[in-house]
Amino acid sequence: MDQNIPTQQPPVTPQTPPVQQSPIMESVPEKKPIFSIIAGVIVIVAIAGYIALASFYNLWPFSYTEPEMEATPTPRAGIESDMSDWKTYNNSTYGYSVSYPPKWTVAEFSPKHVVIGSGDDLMAIRLTSLSEFSEYYGKAVPEETITLTSGLTAYRFITIEETAVIVVTYVEHEGGYLLATYLVDNAQAKQIVQSLEIK
Repeated sequence: MDQNIPTQQPPVTPQTPPVQQSPIMESVPEKKPIFSIIAGVIVIVAIAGYIALASFYNLWPFSYTEPEMEATPTPRAGIESDMSDWKTYNNSTYGYSVSYPPKWTVAEFSPKHVVIGSGDDLMAIRLTSLSEFSEYYGKAVPEETITLTSGLTAYRFITIEETAVIVVTYVEHEGGYLLATYLVDNAQAKQIVQSLEIK
């Protein structure tokens, strides 16, 4: 054979390079600007504040009607109470009497020293001589002269006894004074004094 005869080679078909796909980019959420968040918070606070103020001051859109309540009288200092059901204490030794509220009690330590009261509302009635009065109160000048229901003339002044402000009301009796002492601004104690009678 002739070695110069070229051998036929199979035709070579050119290969196309594979198409490279571009990488898929994941979508990243956009960050909201900080000022929009702050603005939203301010709006919420403003609305809540308006609602609170409108509700408190009964402004639109809120309306409030005070419920009608039946008034019940409550005893207060300076307001006199009904004395129709009061009891009467009679001191037979020194011939005087006073009225007192039904819930109050009487403690007679001696005919000269009587305490009428309930809880913190206490009133002492005692008979003192002129010397005892001067020793205890000194030269007390009456600040007020009053006429009791019975027509008696009584004298009143305010003093401090053991850090408490006390009202002292007294009338002349048995060569001395019949004193009624009580805490200031006690309306019922004033009524008790007003009811004092000497027989």
